[in-house]
Amino acid sequence: MTKTLKQLVRVLWAIEKDLHAIASNTGVNGKAEINSQDIINTMRSAIHDSNAVN
Repeated sequence: MTKTLKQLVRVLWAIEKDLHAIASNTGVNGKAEINSQDIINTMRSAIHDSNAVN
């Protein structure tokens, strides 16, 4: 279970990097960047909550 969560975290971090790169390369406005950051924060929170349960 722990190995799976670690793999999930790596994938989510890769997605975060991709989102930032896409936002930078496309000149996305600040509002869209905040929304992607909200999504990333929600994913991190869910992972943290999952780790606390296990």
